Amino acid sequence: MVIEATADSDVVPQALHMVRQGGTVIMAGSGYKGKPVTVEPWNVVRDEITIRGTEGFTRNDYLNALGLLSVGKFRVDPIVTHEMPLTQINEACEIVERKQAIKIVLRLGERHVLKDSPASQ
Repeated sequence: MVIEATADSDVVPQALHMVRQGGTVIMAGSGYKGKPVTVEPWNVVRDEITIRGTEGFTRNDYLNALGLLSVGKFRVDPIVTHEMPLTQINEACEIVERKQAIKIVLRLGERHVLKDSPASQ
């Protein structure tokens, strides 16, 4: 088994070359910065390699977290620095890339502004 956890799309082919025949490559990197990953399909098929992705959390983990949130066991307000409509997803990504946000909540069908913008005061 090879665990790739760098989130560098150039490393995945190296992981596929390192794993033994019949082995598994686990892609545990986060998002790969939106870049495509190059895979040589014939090598995967010939060597019977399994490629698995992992987010690090299970469905039950998310359900437990939602349950704790719903009864007020912990607060997320301190880490949610922005709320924006989904239509502004590109702007949200730019804010994250500039490291000007901790967490951005994207809302469907609602008009929200940045917490620190003049329109929100």
